Amino acid sequence: MKPIHIPKGERKRILWKVSNSLQQSFAFTAEPANREDALAGTIEVSGSSWIFTKPSTFQPLEAENMVSKGMWDTFFSVYVEPECDVEVTFQQPTVDNFGWLAVIGTVVVVVAIALTVADFF
Repeated sequence: MKPIHIPKGERKRILWKVSNSLQQSFAFTAEPANREDALAGTIEVSGSSWIFTKPSTFQPLEAENMVSKGMWDTFFSVYVEPECDVEVTFQQPTVDNFGWLAVIGTVVVVVAIALTVADFF
């Protein structure tokens, strides 16, 4: 993905999602635009359901960052406010627990097929 440039002291939304009712994690890196600057800043994670808002959470901006969207986060935003000019780059989002759901679904289908075939003999 193309890097997002954020100037020092500017609060910028780097991610906005409308719910798909799946828990997701989003990983991104942050690098100072000037390699001599020390990386510092704040990440604000805001999520809410349709009617009920919940308080934002804050975490320090680091070189490697991870934020998570809950199942009930209908509107989900991530803001970054750096203390130096930074370049933010996202990696592919992941769906939490999707692998386990796929395995369970496959087992259920195989068992259903086995029971159906057993009825014919």
